[in-house]
Amino acid sequence: MGYIHLPISKRPLTFVFSWGGEWEHVSVSHRNKVPTWDEMYMVKDIFFEDEEVVVQYHPRKSEYVNIHPYTLHLWRPINKEIPTPPIEFV
Repeated sequence: MGYIHLPISKRPLTFVFSWGGEWEHVSVSHRNKVPTWDEMYMVKDIFFEDEEVVVQYHPRKSEYVNIHPYTLHLWRPINKEIPTPPIEFV
């Protein structure tokens, strides 16, 4: 597990990353704004390989946790493939 504060975008982003329990995880946050799509894509490129699929989950309402309102998360199961729709569906 680790914590990094990097100025890779116009506003500094804070990352918390971890692996264990069969998951890799990166949380990404700004102090007062949700990270943008482009920022999340930059983070994906930093922490994961080009051909790895990662997801941002929208959990069941009963399992929702919101400790910091301006944080998004990337998740990837270790040693398992995340299914994706056929490219022609996108």
